[in-house]
Amino acid sequence: MSTSQLPAQPWRNLADISLSLHVPAAGVLLGADRGGNIACLPAIQPHPVRIGLVDGVGVARLVAHRLLAVGCQVTVYSQRQPSWQGLWTKVGGRRMTFTQRSVRWPGVPAGPRAPQALVLDAPEPPPNWVGDAPWCTVIHVASRVPTRSEFWRAADVVVVCAPGHGEAVLSLRNRPDGGLADDLRPGEVALCGRAGTTVARLDVTPAEMELMSDGVPH
Repeated sequence: MSTSQLPAQPWRNLADISLSLHVPAAGVLLGADRGGNIACLPAIQPHPVRIGLVDGVGVARLVAHRLLAVGCQVTVYSQRQPSWQGLWTKVGGRRMTFTQRSVRWPGVPAGPRAPQALVLDAPEPPPNWVGDAPWCTVIHVASRVPTRSEFWRAADVVVVCAPGHGEAVLSLRNRPDGGLADDLRPGEVALCGRAGTTVARLDVTPAEMELMSDGVPH
């Protein structure tokens, strides 16, 4: 059959065509939600990002590792050196700094080619002005949700890594779906954002699993 034998079809007017654009999730990949959609942590943005992470220093190490993998300069402040020794041994160098004392941060201006992340593994949450600059991400790692903290109330997302914090998340977010944080299965985390809560299963490689379980129990 030649092209001359094919039936002619008129072109539709472009004004009659409805287009929809799906914008994929942006940030650091964590895994997938229960519907199979990509679940990302909204870090490394052209605006300041504040993240609270509760009951999961292993997940914090995973996030720090993935931030380093995408070119972020990561500073970890913690008094629990054994909890971070494995990550420091594996990737410590020019792009990762570990400190047990207060330091000026970021040490260099942040930008799209040099995003900065500060991981605070400390009992007290930071003040809101810490990291209040473009391309800066601040993550506070805590054993429980500090509901009165201005930092946590202003957080872009609260990552809950184990059941038992749903009531505190409800108090913090004032959203009925915050209770999903108590419905976590093994290997899942709850991402409690301003628009709602998503339960995601972490997609972890064997090497990352070893990194998450390294150090003191979490």
